[in-house]
Amino acid sequence: MALDGATLYTTLQPCVLCAKMLINCGIKEIYFSEGYPDELSQTMFAEAGVEIRQESTP
Repeated sequence: MALDGATLYTTLQPCVLCAKMLINCGIKEIYFSEGYPDELSQTMFAEAGVEIRQESTP
C-alpha cells in the first residue's frame, strides 16, 4: 500500500470511523492538536499499534 507506515498530521483526533480507515490503510503515527472524546478510537489505535500524540499549537 502507498500509505503503509505513513504519518498523519491532523487538527482533531480521529473518530472511530476514521480510525478504522486509517488503520486499514497502514498509517502508523498520528499527530493531532485538539482532542476528540472518543475512547473507542484510542483503544483501536492502541490495539493496532498506531501511535497517537497530541501536540500543542503555538
